[in-house]
Amino acid sequence: MRIPLRILLASGLALCVGMSVRAQDSLDTGGGSSDTLLTEAPGDTVEVAEEVLADTMEVVEEVLVDTAEVIEEVSVVLPRVSLEVAVEGDKNRVTKLGRMVIELYPDEAPLHVADFLKMVEAGEYEGVAFHRIVPGFIIQGGDPDSRADWKSPRLGLEEGDCSLPPEVGRHHTRGAVAAARRPDEVNPEQETSCYQFYICLADLPGLDRGSHSVFGQVVEGMEVVEKIARVKNAGSANMNRALQRVYMTEVHLVQ
Repeated sequence: MRIPLRILLASGLALCVGMSVRAQDSLDTGGGSSDTLLTEAPGDTVEVAEEVLADTMEVVEEVLVDTAEVIEEVSVVLPRVSLEVAVEGDKNRVTKLGRMVIELYPDEAPLHVADFLKMVEAGEYEGVAFHRIVPGFIIQGGDPDSRADWKSPRLGLEEGDCSLPPEVGRHHTRGAVAAARRPDEVNPEQETSCYQFYICLADLPGLDRGSHSVFGQVVEGMEVVEKIARVKNAGSANMNRALQRVYMTEVHLVQ
């Protein structure tokens, strides 16, 4: 969770001011109780108050240092990728579906995030289709072969010579972005695709038990994901192949 910097700064400043005021009050009144004031000489009282103030300022300095460290920690900006999506209809008419933004989590899936960013920067996803649509479950895309033939029945099946080891940690919540992979019976190492990914249309805790690697989350434009999910598909007997070309038109790093 990101804590707004203005709240952290205000909290730290308020604490420091409060402690400084209390220390000054101690200096003005001689500090301590009335009994102390009756038994101590004025010079001793001032000396005690000055020690209290010095100790207080030391604590204030420590609070400021700790606050700065917290600010530095929570203000780390996670990388985000923008995907513009369109669908091709009758007579090749193209309709823009909108833009989604995916936030990436390099601390939890460093290999997958690095690979995804490499593909984005190389332009590997532009013109590539979301070839599989399973309403209420997931949409899947990223197969580079879909750029040339989005109707191919082989889409999603060929992994090529590029794979990644699993990085399991994050949960399959609605909007989670994870790397596609082949079933365990043909992929006992549970390696994932370097190219293909899927986006969850709902919370899918069952996938958390399948050693799937979640590396991102849709943080803007989930309505675009839902538009893709409403495109007609060929049904489960045909791997839920999209019956229209739904593809990424522009993909780039936004931060």
